[in-house]
Amino acid sequence: MKKSLKIMSVFMSAMLTLGSLGAVSLTAGAQESIGTVTKITSGDFVYTVEDNVATIVDYTGSANALVIPQTIDGRKIVRIGDYALSKKAKLNSVVVPESVESIGSSAFEDSVDLKKVTLPDGVTKIGPSAFYGCSKLTTVNIPAKLEEIDDYTFSGCTQLTDIKLSESVTYVGESAFEGCSNLNSVTLSENTETIGDCAFYECDSLYSINLENVSQIGAGAFVYCANLDDIDLTNCSLIGENAFSVCQSLINIKFPDSIYSIPQTAFEYTLWEQSAPDGVLYAGDFAYKIIGDFTDSTLTFKDNTYAINDDFLSYNEYVKKINLPDSLTSIGVSAFESCSNLKEITIPNRCSVQAMAFYDCSSLANINYNESMVWTAPSAFCNTAWYNSQSDGIVYHGTAACAYKGDFAAAETVKDGTTIIVDGLFYGDEVLTSINLPDSVEYIGDMAFENCINLKKISLPKSLYTLCDETFLGCESLESVELSEVVNIGVSAFAHCTSLKSIVIPESVNQSISDSAFLNCTSLEKVTINGDVQLIGAAAFLNCENLKSVNIPKSVGYIGADAFEFCEKLTIKCYENSYAQHYAEENGIKYLLIDEERLVGDINNDGKIDVNDVTELQKHLAGHTKADDTPIITDSDLNIADITNDGIIDLRDVTALQLSLSE
Repeated sequence: MKKSLKIMSVFMSAMLTLGSLGAVSLTAGAQESIGTVTKITSGDFVYTVEDNVATIVDYTGSANALVIPQTIDGRKIVRIGDYALSKKAKLNSVVVPESVESIGSSAFEDSVDLKKVTLPDGVTKIGPSAFYGCSKLTTVNIPAKLEEIDDYTFSGCTQLTDIKLSESVTYVGESAFEGCSNLNSVTLSENTETIGDCAFYECDSLYSINLENVSQIGAGAFVYCANLDDIDLTNCSLIGENAFSVCQSLINIKFPDSIYSIPQTAFEYTLWEQSAPDGVLYAGDFAYKIIGDFTDSTLTFKDNTYAINDDFLSYNEYVKKINLPDSLTSIGVSAFESCSNLKEITIPNRCSVQAMAFYDCSSLANINYNESMVWTAPSAFCNTAWYNSQSDGIVYHGTAACAYKGDFAAAETVKDGTTIIVDGLFYGDEVLTSINLPDSVEYIGDMAFENCINLKKISLPKSLYTLCDETFLGCESLESVELSEVVNIGVSAFAHCTSLKSIVIPESVNQSISDSAFLNCTSLEKVTINGDVQLIGAAAFLNCENLKSVNIPKSVGYIGADAFEFCEKLTIKCYENSYAQHYAEENGIKYLLIDEERLVGDINNDGKIDVNDVTELQKHLAGHTKADDTPIITDSDLNIADITNDGIIDLRDVTALQLSLSE
């Protein structure tokens, strides 16, 4: 709530006072965090004990200069607790001992006379609002091991003049330095990657900050930094709403070479934007926005323009023709939405067209493109004259299945020659139960079949090389899928496919099974990995509660966090001294070692494959057992008996074994 109100305050000055109100909600009730832990008083300090080390939770003295001891009653002090030194009148300086590793939330909040704090380099954590409202604080060192500046940490420290972050700091949190009105210089570490929302809001004296290594800048991060005149954003990939709004002196900006979306409010009321002439305003070679009212009939972009921003010229009734340069690689979301008099467009080679880019361009009848154009959004040309002239069903443009018109059908057939199925083409299609894909399909986009809750079966063509992110996410009726020749399985590709019982990862998959690929596939029982997979991502099989068997090849060198969490029935099949064996041991997962010397098909384990193995396999399928009543084929033998490599032992394996002997 606080964040959105602050961003609105760029235009509503009456909201400016809400910044201080928001901090109160962060501190409410924090004193209860001590719970039933016994508090011990020793002199002017109150502390608690856990694992024989102490946390200072209060100070009852009246010292102006406080030096906190390293030990208290023989116990090492490792933490300054939440609110421990908050609202301490007359406290001017504090030295925190070398033993302390963390500073709690609001630890010094509203100690309005505090001027200097000395922190040890061993501190790794400083909690939110730790120095909030310390309006006289002028000197504080950032510990060498600190990893982040938490939310509101120095908010309202109006006498701070300069800050140098240690090399370990990667993140500056929301409103971390908000309202530090005398802060004029900030030195970020080379490792600082993220600046949170409103982090330097109303730091109106700030004139110097090094942003060249920062990759993300949050909404309202530098609003009202009136003296900031020069910034380097060359490595920034995300810039939030109003990030630099009302930076009235900001004139010199170095933009990244490859950014594809910047909110049009990001630089409002900066000198850079206000001094620009009417027409296209470029951020480097990125077409950022239109300055002034565009009333021309033709819009031409400069050579080397690589992308056009979201909402670039939407709802314009004047433009009839747009000249796009060959260098263009992306047209943003709603870039030309509802340009009602636009009649024709030529899309350059290798250019992607984002969602609703030309939506509702009611006069747009001719769309020209090269076969190498990249389609990404089914809504890109919806409700244009061209789209409205198409027949109901799958809409094609060249070799791309690019949109869907009318009501969905239960059975779909993609026409021969189609190479691309765009992102989200059948997203949320609750009618679809089956689909036939031609062998020509090379690309199926992100979310192409997401939440097709009645889709039961699909066979992917051999020409398909990548399974994109969330392709079949939420297809809760999907019982079987043939992966064919894909080389990579994308993030959440089959997540929440709760009817899927088995999956065979083909030999072609030699890269990764990505994060959350099969998350919450609660009916999944067996996974057969035939390829030289290198990586199994985080949460790849999380909560596959019925998963019993996964074979993991020697090639796997990394298994991410929680990859098999809550798979209580799982036995991993792996090779001795492999990464998978060590992973299973470290995570308490049952495992069976695969016999490298044994031949596939050697059912009776006599070192050769012959008709006796066929007989043993037939006996097993008929329900026979060995003389000691143990199974003819045990769990550890499954890979030996699965001749067809489909994850199932059945008559097809008998037939395949017989055929191999007849050759």
